[in-house]
Amino acid sequence: MKMVRNSIGLGFILVLVGACNYTMHPELAGSGVAMPPSDRCQECHTVIFEEWRNSPHSKAYTNEPFKGITANYKVTACLPCHAPESVFDGEKKLRKTRHEEGVNCQSCHLVEGVLQGPVEQHLPFNIHPIKQVDTYRKSEFCGKCHSRTFAEYEQSGRTKKTCQECHMPKVRRTIIDNKPWVWSKDEYDFRRHSFNVMDLAEIGSKIELAVVLAGQHPPGGQIIIENREIPHNIPTGTYGYHEIRLNLYLLDDLGEPKAQQSFSFTQEMKTAIKPGEKRVIPFVFSDQLALPFAVKAVLIRADMDQQESHVISQRLEVF
Repeated sequence: MKMVRNSIGLGFILVLVGACNYTMHPELAGSGVAMPPSDRCQECHTVIFEEWRNSPHSKAYTNEPFKGITANYKVTACLPCHAPESVFDGEKKLRKTRHEEGVNCQSCHLVEGVLQGPVEQHLPFNIHPIKQVDTYRKSEFCGKCHSRTFAEYEQSGRTKKTCQECHMPKVRRTIIDNKPWVWSKDEYDFRRHSFNVMDLAEIGSKIELAVVLAGQHPPGGQIIIENREIPHNIPTGTYGYHEIRLNLYLLDDLGEPKAQQSFSFTQEMKTAIKPGEKRVIPFVFSDQLALPFAVKAVLIRADMDQQESHVISQRLEVF
Protein backbone atom coordinates (compact mmCIF):
# COMPACT_ATOMS: atom_id res chain seq x y z
CA MET A 1 0.00 0.00 0.00
CA LYS A 2 2.83 2.35 0.89
CA MET A 3 4.47 1.61 -2.47
CA VAL A 4 1.18 2.43 -4.23
CA ARG A 5 0.90 5.76 -2.37
CA ASN A 6 4.50 6.62 -3.24
CA SER A 7 3.85 5.75 -6.89
CA ILE A 8 0.75 7.97 -6.94
CA GLY A 9 2.69 10.82 -5.31
CA LEU A 10 5.54 10.47 -7.79
CA GLY A 11 3.07 10.38 -10.65
CA PHE A 12 1.40 13.57 -9.39
CA ILE A 13 4.76 15.33 -9.18
CA LEU A 14 5.65 14.22 -12.70
CA VAL A 15 2.31 15.58 -13.97
CA LEU A 16 3.00 18.93 -12.27
CA VAL A 17 6.50 19.10 -13.72
CA GLY A 18 5.12 18.24 -17.13
CA ALA A 19 2.46 20.93 -16.82
CA CYS A 20 5.07 23.54 -15.90
CA ASN A 21 7.01 22.70 -19.07
CA TYR A 22 3.92 22.51 -21.24
CA THR A 23 3.29 25.21 -23.85
CA MET A 24 -0.31 25.45 -25.04
CA HIS A 25 0.17 27.62 -28.13
CA PRO A 26 3.71 27.43 -29.53
CA GLU A 27 2.38 28.79 -32.84
CA LEU A 28 2.03 32.24 -31.22
CA ALA A 29 5.83 32.52 -31.40
CA GLY A 30 5.96 31.73 -35.11
CA SER A 31 8.16 33.89 -37.32
CA GLY A 32 8.38 34.71 -41.01
CA VAL A 33 5.32 33.57 -42.93
CA ALA A 34 4.28 31.58 -39.83
CA MET A 35 3.98 34.75 -37.73
CA PRO A 36 0.41 34.97 -36.36
CA PRO A 37 -1.68 38.13 -36.77
CA SER A 38 -1.50 40.56 -33.87
CA ASP A 39 -5.17 40.10 -33.08
CA ARG A 40 -4.25 36.67 -31.72
CA CYS A 41 -2.64 38.59 -28.85
CA GLN A 42 -6.01 40.23 -28.26
CA GLU A 43 -7.42 36.89 -27.15
CA CYS A 44 -5.70 37.36 -23.77
CA HIS A 45 -4.29 40.91 -23.75
CA THR A 46 -7.39 42.87 -24.75
CA VAL A 47 -6.53 46.26 -23.22
CA ILE A 48 -2.91 46.22 -24.34
CA PHE A 49 -4.01 45.29 -27.86
CA GLU A 50 -6.51 48.17 -28.02
CA GLU A 51 -3.86 50.63 -26.84
CA TRP A 52 -1.48 49.40 -29.53
CA ARG A 53 -4.19 49.40 -32.22
CA ASN A 54 -4.87 53.10 -31.55
CA SER A 55 -1.19 54.01 -31.35
CA PRO A 56 1.21 55.44 -33.94
CA HIS A 57 3.06 52.09 -33.99
CA SER A 58 0.10 50.20 -35.46
CA LYS A 59 -0.23 52.87 -38.18
CA ALA A 60 3.49 53.17 -38.90
CA TYR A 61 3.09 51.54 -42.33
CA THR A 62 -0.37 52.72 -43.37
CA ASN A 63 -0.47 56.40 -42.33
CA GLU A 64 -0.92 58.82 -45.22
CA PRO A 65 2.27 60.89 -44.68
CA PHE A 66 4.38 57.72 -44.82
CA LYS A 67 2.61 56.52 -47.95
CA GLY A 68 3.21 59.91 -49.53
CA ILE A 69 6.90 60.15 -48.61
CA THR A 70 7.54 56.63 -49.95
CA ALA A 71 5.53 57.24 -53.15
CA ASN A 72 3.04 54.56 -52.10
CA TYR A 73 5.79 52.20 -50.86
CA LYS A 74 8.02 52.52 -53.93
CA VAL A 75 10.89 53.93 -51.82
CA THR A 76 11.68 50.54 -50.32
CA ALA A 77 14.59 51.65 -48.10
CA CYS A 78 12.08 53.14 -45.65
CA LEU A 79 9.83 50.11 -45.32
CA PRO A 80 11.79 47.80 -42.93
CA CYS A 81 11.61 50.27 -40.02
CA HIS A 82 7.86 50.71 -40.42
CA ALA A 83 6.98 46.99 -40.56
CA PRO A 84 10.02 45.26 -39.06
CA GLU A 85 10.43 41.54 -38.54
CA SER A 86 12.19 42.35 -35.26
CA VAL A 87 13.45 45.58 -33.73
CA PHE A 88 16.36 43.55 -32.33
CA ASP A 89 17.86 43.10 -35.79
CA GLY A 90 20.83 45.42 -36.25
CA GLU A 91 19.77 46.02 -39.83
CA LYS A 92 15.98 46.03 -39.86
CA LYS A 93 14.27 43.57 -42.23
CA LEU A 94 10.84 44.05 -43.74
CA ARG A 95 8.42 41.52 -42.29
CA LYS A 96 7.37 38.84 -44.75
CA THR A 97 3.68 39.24 -44.03
CA ARG A 98 1.07 41.63 -42.56
CA HIS A 99 2.86 44.87 -43.36
CA GLU A 100 -0.37 46.73 -42.58
CA GLU A 101 0.16 46.01 -38.86
CA GLY A 102 3.13 48.37 -38.79
CA VAL A 103 5.32 47.91 -35.72
CA ASN A 104 3.30 45.04 -34.29
CA CYS A 105 3.43 42.93 -31.14
CA GLN A 106 5.93 40.47 -32.59
CA SER A 107 8.22 43.25 -33.85
CA CYS A 108 9.03 44.19 -30.26
CA HIS A 109 8.38 41.00 -28.30
CA LEU A 110 9.38 38.03 -30.49
CA VAL A 111 13.06 37.11 -30.16
CA GLU A 112 14.43 33.80 -31.45
CA GLY A 113 11.14 31.95 -31.08
CA VAL A 114 10.29 33.33 -27.62
CA LEU A 115 7.90 36.14 -26.68
CA GLN A 116 9.77 38.42 -24.29
CA GLY A 117 8.55 41.08 -21.87
CA PRO A 118 9.39 42.91 -18.65
CA VAL A 119 7.08 40.90 -16.35
CA GLU A 120 7.82 37.43 -14.97
CA GLN A 121 5.75 34.40 -15.89
CA HIS A 122 2.85 34.06 -13.44
CA LEU A 123 0.98 30.96 -14.61
CA PRO A 124 2.01 27.38 -13.73
CA PHE A 125 2.42 26.62 -17.44
CA ASN A 126 3.18 28.51 -20.64
CA ILE A 127 0.45 29.85 -22.89
CA HIS A 128 3.24 30.56 -25.39
CA PRO A 129 7.05 30.49 -25.18
CA ILE A 130 7.88 33.30 -22.76
CA LYS A 131 10.88 34.97 -21.15
CA GLN A 132 11.26 37.89 -18.73
CA VAL A 133 13.93 40.48 -19.59
CA ASP A 134 14.56 43.98 -18.22
CA THR A 135 15.47 45.46 -21.62
CA TYR A 136 11.93 46.76 -22.06
CA ARG A 137 12.26 49.12 -19.09
CA LYS A 138 15.30 50.91 -20.55
CA SER A 139 15.59 53.75 -23.06
CA GLU A 140 18.12 51.70 -25.02
CA PHE A 141 15.24 49.53 -26.18
CA CYS A 142 13.48 52.47 -27.86
CA GLY A 143 16.83 53.49 -29.32
CA LYS A 144 16.87 50.33 -31.43
CA CYS A 145 14.59 52.18 -33.86
CA HIS A 146 14.61 55.81 -32.72
CA SER A 147 18.38 56.01 -32.93
CA ARG A 148 18.77 59.73 -33.61
CA THR A 149 16.44 60.76 -30.79
CA PHE A 150 18.14 58.30 -28.45
CA ALA A 151 21.55 59.78 -29.33
CA GLU A 152 20.24 63.27 -28.49
CA TYR A 153 18.85 61.89 -25.23
CA GLU A 154 22.20 60.32 -24.33
CA GLN A 155 24.16 63.44 -25.23
CA SER A 156 21.93 65.75 -23.20
CA GLY A 157 23.87 64.76 -20.07
CA ARG A 158 20.89 65.38 -17.82
CA THR A 159 19.29 63.42 -15.02
CA LYS A 160 16.29 62.33 -16.98
CA LYS A 161 13.34 60.02 -17.24
CA THR A 162 13.40 57.01 -19.52
CA CYS A 163 11.63 57.17 -22.88
CA GLN A 164 8.99 54.85 -21.44
CA GLU A 165 8.20 57.19 -18.55
CA CYS A 166 7.16 59.96 -20.97
CA HIS A 167 5.70 57.98 -23.85
CA MET A 168 4.26 54.89 -22.12
CA PRO A 169 2.37 56.15 -19.04
CA LYS A 170 2.63 54.00 -15.93
CA VAL A 171 -0.34 51.79 -15.03
CA ARG A 172 -1.06 49.00 -12.56
CA ARG A 173 -3.27 46.20 -13.87
CA THR A 174 -3.48 42.55 -14.79
CA ILE A 175 -1.66 41.48 -17.91
CA ILE A 176 -4.29 38.94 -18.93
CA ASP A 177 -7.76 40.47 -19.04
CA ASN A 178 -9.79 38.15 -21.22
CA LYS A 179 -11.22 34.66 -20.96
CA PRO A 180 -10.33 31.92 -20.30
CA TRP A 181 -7.38 33.14 -18.18
CA VAL A 182 -9.02 36.22 -16.65
CA TRP A 183 -9.12 34.41 -13.30
CA SER A 184 -5.46 35.36 -12.93
CA LYS A 185 -5.98 38.53 -10.85
CA ASP A 186 -2.32 39.39 -10.18
CA GLU A 187 -1.64 43.06 -10.92
CA TYR A 188 1.71 44.44 -12.02
CA ASP A 189 3.31 47.83 -12.48
CA PHE A 190 4.03 48.30 -16.14
CA ARG A 191 3.21 50.73 -18.95
CA ARG A 192 0.50 51.54 -21.43
CA HIS A 193 1.15 50.62 -25.03
CA SER A 194 -0.11 53.96 -26.37
CA PHE A 195 3.36 55.18 -27.44
CA ASN A 196 1.92 58.67 -27.37
CA VAL A 197 3.60 61.91 -28.27
CA MET A 198 3.44 63.99 -25.12
CA ASP A 199 0.31 66.12 -24.70
CA LEU A 200 0.87 69.55 -26.26
CA ALA A 201 0.08 71.36 -23.00
CA GLU A 202 2.69 69.24 -21.24
CA ILE A 203 5.25 69.99 -23.95
CA GLY A 204 4.48 73.68 -23.53
CA SER A 205 5.10 73.45 -19.79
CA LYS A 206 8.64 72.19 -20.47
CA ILE A 207 9.50 74.93 -22.97
CA GLU A 208 9.97 78.56 -21.98
CA LEU A 209 8.56 81.07 -24.50
CA ALA A 210 9.01 84.81 -23.91
CA VAL A 211 8.47 88.00 -25.89
CA VAL A 212 10.80 90.91 -25.11
CA LEU A 213 9.81 94.18 -26.80
CA ALA A 214 12.69 96.58 -27.40
CA GLY A 215 11.46 99.23 -29.80
CA GLN A 216 8.35 101.08 -31.01
CA HIS A 217 9.56 102.67 -34.28
CA PRO A 218 9.78 100.17 -35.87
CA PRO A 219 8.23 97.51 -33.58
CA GLY A 220 10.90 94.98 -32.66
CA GLY A 221 12.51 92.94 -29.97
CA GLN A 222 13.45 89.34 -29.21
CA ILE A 223 11.72 86.01 -28.85
CA ILE A 224 13.31 83.63 -26.36
CA ILE A 225 12.70 79.89 -26.60
CA GLU A 226 14.31 77.62 -24.02
CA ASN A 227 14.12 73.83 -24.04
CA ARG A 228 14.13 73.48 -20.25
CA GLU A 229 13.08 69.89 -19.61
CA ILE A 230 12.70 67.84 -22.80
CA PRO A 231 15.81 65.58 -22.99
CA HIS A 232 16.03 65.56 -26.80
CA ASN A 233 15.84 68.07 -29.63
CA ILE A 234 12.59 69.83 -30.46
CA PRO A 235 11.60 68.78 -32.99
CA THR A 236 13.19 65.35 -33.08
CA GLY A 237 13.08 62.40 -35.46
CA THR A 238 15.28 60.72 -38.03
CA TYR A 239 13.32 60.78 -41.27
CA GLY A 240 10.11 62.33 -42.51
CA TYR A 241 8.60 65.71 -41.73
CA HIS A 242 9.40 67.21 -38.33
CA GLU A 243 8.93 70.94 -37.80
CA ILE A 244 8.32 73.34 -34.94
CA ARG A 245 7.28 76.77 -36.18
CA LEU A 246 7.21 80.13 -34.43
CA ASN A 247 4.64 82.55 -35.79
CA LEU A 248 4.78 86.22 -34.74
CA TYR A 249 1.83 88.55 -35.16
CA LEU A 250 1.85 92.33 -34.89
CA LEU A 251 -1.56 93.33 -33.48
CA ASP A 252 -3.15 96.81 -33.49
CA ASP A 253 -5.09 98.31 -30.60
CA LEU A 254 -8.17 96.27 -31.60
CA GLY A 255 -6.22 93.01 -31.58
CA GLU A 256 -6.29 92.74 -35.37
CA PRO A 257 -3.16 91.28 -37.03
CA LYS A 258 -1.35 93.79 -39.25
CA ALA A 259 1.81 91.82 -40.02
CA GLN A 260 3.24 88.35 -39.56
CA GLN A 261 6.65 86.66 -39.46
CA SER A 262 7.49 82.95 -39.25
CA PHE A 263 10.57 81.03 -38.11
CA SER A 264 11.04 77.33 -38.76
CA PHE A 265 12.97 74.80 -36.64
CA THR A 266 13.74 71.43 -38.24
CA GLN A 267 16.18 68.55 -37.94
CA GLU A 268 17.05 68.69 -41.62
CA MET A 269 18.17 72.34 -41.49
CA LYS A 270 19.96 71.75 -38.16
CA THR A 271 17.85 74.43 -36.48
CA ALA A 272 16.18 72.15 -33.90
CA ILE A 273 16.46 73.38 -30.30
CA LYS A 274 18.70 71.16 -28.18
CA PRO A 275 18.10 70.10 -24.57
CA GLY A 276 18.90 73.01 -22.25
CA GLU A 277 19.42 75.42 -25.15
CA LYS A 278 18.10 78.98 -24.97
CA ARG A 279 17.45 80.29 -28.48
CA VAL A 280 17.22 84.10 -28.89
CA ILE A 281 15.46 85.24 -32.07
CA PRO A 282 15.55 88.95 -32.96
CA PHE A 283 12.65 90.39 -34.93
CA VAL A 284 11.65 93.71 -36.50
CA PHE A 285 8.37 94.63 -38.19
CA SER A 286 8.50 97.29 -40.89
CA ASP A 287 4.91 98.36 -40.19
CA GLN A 288 4.41 101.46 -38.05
CA LEU A 289 1.57 101.35 -35.53
CA ALA A 290 0.32 103.87 -33.01
CA LEU A 291 0.32 102.85 -29.38
CA PRO A 292 -0.90 100.60 -27.96
CA PHE A 293 0.11 97.62 -30.08
CA ALA A 294 1.03 94.05 -29.20
CA VAL A 295 3.20 91.19 -30.41
CA LYS A 296 1.83 87.68 -30.13
CA ALA A 297 4.16 84.67 -30.36
CA VAL A 298 2.67 81.27 -31.16
CA LEU A 299 4.81 78.12 -31.09
CA ILE A 300 3.24 75.25 -33.02
CA ARG A 301 3.99 71.70 -34.04
CA ALA A 302 3.48 71.77 -37.79
CA ASP A 303 1.92 69.01 -39.85
CA MET A 304 2.25 68.21 -43.52
CA ASP A 305 -0.89 70.25 -44.21
CA GLN A 306 0.71 73.29 -42.51
CA GLN A 307 -2.31 73.86 -40.25
CA GLU A 308 -1.91 75.72 -36.96
CA SER A 309 -4.10 73.32 -35.01
CA HIS A 310 -1.27 72.08 -32.77
CA VAL A 311 -0.38 74.99 -30.52
CA ILE A 312 2.39 74.22 -28.03
CA SER A 313 2.66 77.61 -26.35
CA GLN A 314 1.80 81.26 -26.92
CA ARG A 315 2.64 84.62 -25.37
CA LEU A 316 1.31 88.16 -25.82
CA GLU A 317 3.16 91.36 -24.93
CA VAL A 318 1.64 94.85 -25.20
CA PHE A 319 3.72 97.94 -25.95
